[in-house]
Amino acid sequence: MQYKTKLEEYENHPYLKNGDFYTTKAGVKILIFNAPAYNHFVVTGVTFFAIPRMSSDYDDRPVLTFNFEVTNIYIDTKILNKDNVNTFLFGYGQYEFRKWLNSVDLTKSLEEHFKVSSNSNYNLEFNDTVLLPPVDYEDEKRLDDIAEEVILRNYSTNYNGSLIEEKYLKEKAFVPFKNFNFVYNRLKEHGYLNMSNNSLTKEGLAYSKNLIQRDSNVTAFSKTVFVAHSFSPNMIKFFKETIRPIVEEFNLSAISISGEEPSETLDVSILNQIAQSRFIISDVTEARPSVYFEAGYAHGREIRVIYTCREDHNSDSENFVAKNNKVHFDIRNRKITWWDMKNLEPFKEELRERIKQLLQKS
Repeated sequence: MQYKTKLEEYENHPYLKNGDFYTTKAGVKILIFNAPAYNHFVVTGVTFFAIPRMSSDYDDRPVLTFNFEVTNIYIDTKILNKDNVNTFLFGYGQYEFRKWLNSVDLTKSLEEHFKVSSNSNYNLEFNDTVLLPPVDYEDEKRLDDIAEEVILRNYSTNYNGSLIEEKYLKEKAFVPFKNFNFVYNRLKEHGYLNMSNNSLTKEGLAYSKNLIQRDSNVTAFSKTVFVAHSFSPNMIKFFKETIRPIVEEFNLSAISISGEEPSETLDVSILNQIAQSRFIISDVTEARPSVYFEAGYAHGREIRVIYTCREDHNSDSENFVAKNNKVHFDIRNRKITWWDMKNLEPFKEELRERIKQLLQKS
């Protein structure tokens, strides 16, 4: 059975009501839910399930389901009340499950259902009598940053003052509700959001502008590389057969979202993906306006861009035809790695070297 990821359907589903949203470090959106196992009203294990919402819609990748069981964790319930133990097990399970999600490539077309058991000997920590589950503070900060960016962007671009529903923002951010609620309430408490006309206050505008300059955990540890290119059949084939395999050699995931003229919803999805990328590759072959826009957006967020292009767009090439193939003047002074379908090896080697140098500077 495949479940929808729309928030309203998610909230009303009797089985998924114990679930949550999560975006991995590679930028893949995950719908997580769980099924606890009880023994005398105490949770003895938790099975977590996840359904990735894939980023590319033209690859015909299947919806995956897999689970992670938290087992072999025994705690003296005479010392702690059952609610404390249950909370700990769910927290511990989320920690281990997220760590596993971030270690596998969810953009691959995998057919298997995964079942993994955790037998970790976790060193129990207490705050008074409260048992504390492990926390990945770096990941929590990354999730907070995603929620903050989505909230501020939507409030700053809401020029007509229309109502911005909280559930809409949650769907766009796709981070755990705990993280979203914490950030949303903090922004309101600091007076950054004008709730009367759904816009940013003067303080909120100043705060939002400063965010672009900050070092972002979203990109520093990202395993995603967004690839902007024309979506003509030849370019889609070039992405699949040439660019993506090279990116994957570096244990990174190359993501591309189809649609030459994206709708508002798809456009937001593209910008979210770019904002979560380690760097982007922008192939300006066929001079698609959307490709230039996406590269400019990445530059504005201080995300590095590798430019590539077909060699017949190069004015130094004997195959150059200015009328049909032209690179816009604003990037001519930037380094472009040219490719020729008749001889791709030089392109592949140069792209590998550029990615290698870029990652060494990270």
